[in-house]
Amino acid sequence: MTATTVTSVYPAGLYRTAARRTVFTRRRRFDPTWAICTYIVVLLVVPTPEVIGPLGAAGGPANMLALGCLAWWACGRFLPGGMSWGFNPVRWAVIGFTAAMFAGYASGAIHPLDGVEIAGADRTLMVIMGYAGVALLAADGIGTLEQLNRTVRRLVNLSAAFAVAGIVQFYTGFDVARYLKIPGLTVIVPVTDHGEQVRSGLRRVVATSSHPIEYGVVLAMVLPIALHLALTAADGEKRNRWIACGIIAFACPLAVARSSILGLMVGMTMLWCGWAWTRKKAALKLALVYLVIVRLTVHGLLGAVKSMFFNIQDDPSYQGRTADYPKVAKLVAEAPWLGHGLGTFDPRVYFILDNQYLGTLIETGYIGLLSTIALFLIALFTGRSVYRMCRLAGLTKLGDLGRAFAASMLVVTVTFVTFDALAYRMIGGMLFVVIGLIGAAWRIARIESTRLTWHPREEGDTAMRITRLTPS
Repeated sequence: MTATTVTSVYPAGLYRTAARRTVFTRRRRFDPTWAICTYIVVLLVVPTPEVIGPLGAAGGPANMLALGCLAWWACGRFLPGGMSWGFNPVRWAVIGFTAAMFAGYASGAIHPLDGVEIAGADRTLMVIMGYAGVALLAADGIGTLEQLNRTVRRLVNLSAAFAVAGIVQFYTGFDVARYLKIPGLTVIVPVTDHGEQVRSGLRRVVATSSHPIEYGVVLAMVLPIALHLALTAADGEKRNRWIACGIIAFACPLAVARSSILGLMVGMTMLWCGWAWTRKKAALKLALVYLVIVRLTVHGLLGAVKSMFFNIQDDPSYQGRTADYPKVAKLVAEAPWLGHGLGTFDPRVYFILDNQYLGTLIETGYIGLLSTIALFLIALFTGRSVYRMCRLAGLTKLGDLGRAFAASMLVVTVTFVTFDALAYRMIGGMLFVVIGLIGAAWRIARIESTRLTWHPREEGDTAMRITRLTPS
């Protein structure tokens, strides 16, 4: 049973956004959804090694577009009605994270650095600003549920195409990145250096990414969202949605990477724990069918995955990581709070460190590490709060989408322990796209679940009436 509670409040923050549609929700030609979707296309289609030559590694087309998103968001904040306003936890988390990265950059600037470190610091700062622009534009620019759903569908469709490119490469050896030449772009890393890797006798695929780990983790991040679309699709779209989900799920382990398998397991486990028992049982049966298909179609893959986890103590990469911990402690002790400088930890100068949290700690200190962890946790729990807000209001699909976003964030939170994730631009870009979508979903969920309508009590009164469903 539920009871209806009617409350009169004055418009401020989020509520004014609901009452007055933004400029970009009224004019489709200026819809920020197109900018976000274009960014995803460029991120997944243009091979990562291809950049604008004079700008170097920071001149990737996706990064240039991301900086444009930042400019768009900044201009929209000064334009009345240009962006949604009011409190949004994701917006402030992204701004706090960016401020901490700027502090780390300033810390490096006051110390003597060599040429490699200076270039790395400048490049990383530009990339972080672009990431922030994508997240902020998505969080404040996507103003309606229709725009959010359209962005999510395109994200999954493009990820499925990205997965297909990897599947083709696995079975045929055809590397699409080798033949996908964009006029005006320069290849800074030869494709042959990363496109023909083998582990346990299996070809490791990269598609248009720069490394098999990047390929696998990106798909692991998108899989919970693809599964959500498959489970909630209308009858006319259900087959296509399940095909896209199946392609992404099948392609994810083809990277033969421990990080992608770990991300796949934690993301699916989080979704599974939130389902009803009927769906849980069906999911277990589907998982068995999935394992059988993988075993029959990719001979030796399950054995390779088992060996990667059960024989981890004998893995040279794992042994190398643990052996570097004393070096990490020494570097952290030299600059504990703000670190040695954003982007200055270059493996060519120091050593290879396959742990993004430790890398962030060295570069930006405790402040940078805490801001990164806070960003992940705020995004994760904001996604969960979307589910809780929508459950009572009966917005099942939007609530399940929030939980899928939370599962994607859990994939990132866990896999950052296993490799230097932010060194891979595709992972960083996809991460901040998801964070921005979480911010948009949270704001839309508050609007929709509150059943907000204008009811002025008298002429000139700006009070509004909120109808909220509460348990009786």
